[in-house]
Amino acid sequence: MTVCYKSDDCNDELTQSRLEVSTLLAAGDKTHSQLLELMPERSGNAHTRNFESVLKELSTYRPPPKGSENLEQGLFVPKPVVWEQHYDPLHVLRRAVHRRDFHSSMDRFTA
Repeated sequence: MTVCYKSDDCNDELTQSRLEVSTLLAAGDKTHSQLLELMPERSGNAHTRNFESVLKELSTYRPPPKGSENLEQGLFVPKPVVWEQHYDPLHVLRRAVHRRDFHSSMDRFTA
């Protein structure tokens, strides 16, 4: 869980990007476009600037199944570091559009 002891830590762009990407991954595996679309827009798009590096740091890419007849995209799956260091259930609850996203994140955290 990400805990900020100084206000500077909480306002750091990279820390905020990690928190946002972790929050999105906690609710479920997602495609690149889903993650990018769901990232909050803030002044200067700092989250977007750090997005690719943070995504690589916090997730593993799972390609679509081989031989699939549908045009499927691969999914990004959270690495253990998301659950060990960055998962913040209160932040997930605040960001969740549907209550089931929060419950899904709690189930995934428990597993």
